[in-house]
Amino acid sequence: MDSCKYSSIMGFDGDCTAATVTGLLGIIKGFKEGNPEYQTINDLFYHHGEGTYYNDPAFTAHIGTEKYGLHRKIDDIVDLYVKNFEKILIDNGGLIEGDVYKIPEQEIKKDRSLYFTNLDAENRNTASWESNGSFTCIEDTQTKYAHAGSFCFKLVNNSETQAYHRFSNLNVGKYYRISTYAKTSANATVSLFAKPLSGNETKISFANSQNLFNKKMIFKATSSTMDLGFRFAASSNKDDVLYFDDFFVEEIDHDVLYAGTGSLTVANGTTTKALNKPEGYIEGKEVVVRIPYAQKTVSSVGIGV
Repeated sequence: MDSCKYSSIMGFDGDCTAATVTGLLGIIKGFKEGNPEYQTINDLFYHHGEGTYYNDPAFTAHIGTEKYGLHRKIDDIVDLYVKNFEKILIDNGGLIEGDVYKIPEQEIKKDRSLYFTNLDAENRNTASWESNGSFTCIEDTQTKYAHAGSFCFKLVNNSETQAYHRFSNLNVGKYYRISTYAKTSANATVSLFAKPLSGNETKISFANSQNLFNKKMIFKATSSTMDLGFRFAASSNKDDVLYFDDFFVEEIDHDVLYAGTGSLTVANGTTTKALNKPEGYIEGKEVVVRIPYAQKTVSSVGIGV
């Protein structure tokens, strides 16, 4: 209990620290003898302080007993982690010299995120955004509309109403990924778009999205200055609503390959289209599968890859 108390009051992410510390002490020492409330847990998991993990087949995180076994000493689990680490180290060009691990240097990945003020609505206003209609910031402590934090944006349609942030720091010819969370009122149709001040835009559309989902779109910067945001479709009704939160943009640091062209034909049930690996594909590269389709009803469309 002393360990639990001190790890809790140290601050920061104290609840996780306390859970980890007391969990380890439970494994090492077991529960106090004579406590019927903990006796079953003590018998199953900690074997009276012997430091043995019971791989319970009824547990959702159960590991296959044919390889892992039903019981494992905690020391044996630590040795397994060490063995796995050493294999990964050698496979990636590292060395083991006695009790010294030599880890090869790796290039530190550059942060390619394009942060801007108030991308998450936590400023409690609509600063840094432009709109041609009813665009507000609302509080949502129950996270029904906000993905994280306590605030999100609300856009109400009048006629193709939009809200966007203007980026002026894009690298022409580079690919970018937008990742945001959004939901709509019933039957509303909305586009997530990337539009230069002149020229064609890139967009994806979604409709009747009444649960908060992660929406992602990859686009190629055709100008250093582009507007990125949401717009209601011409078919959307007046007073349709869009809620969105956490509008993140990042530059993709590798080439984006596109697999296949053409559209799927209209059909009932399942339509299958086989795509070959694009020319120049290397394991680990990102491949985009782009499937144009028309949604002729308010029913949802599901695409499985």
